This record gives sequence, structure tokens and C-alpha cells, in this order.
Amino acid sequence: MNDNTATPLLVSRKDCATLLSLSVRSIDYLIADKRIKTRRVGGSVRIPMTEVHRIARMDFIGSIRPVKTQEVANAA
Repeated sequence: MNDNTATPLLVSRKDCATLLSLSVRSIDYLIADKRIKTRRVGGSVRIPMTEVHRIARMDFIGSIRPVKTQEVANAA
């Protein structure tokens, strides 16, 4: 990295997926499940680098796919 380049505070879903070695769809699932905090900038969704670091530090993030409402009803 160049000394003149600043680390971004917010990244796109695609950049977040690349940094975490996940698919963009997996990032979308985590956002939908409110497991990653986001910010809206104009019409786009941005993810704070603090969230990227938090997810990267986790030993296990569990199932990424969203839980369907019928699965929740059957589990009860």
C-alpha cells in the first residue's frame, strides 16, 4: 500500500466480500439477518471497516443463509 493512500472507512458489498473471502450473496444474507451493520450513502449500501474487521476476527459466523419463517415455526 502506498503511504499516500488512506484506508477507507466504508467499503462496498463487493469489496467486503473480497476482503472476507465470501460471495456478495453471503454478504447480502448477513446484512439481511442484521449480522453486519451498514450505512446508506446516496443510493448505495456501504459497510464500515470496523464491521469487516469484526467479522474477520470471529472464529465461526454460523450459517450464512437466512432462516426461513417456516423453519423458525417448525423449530418451536
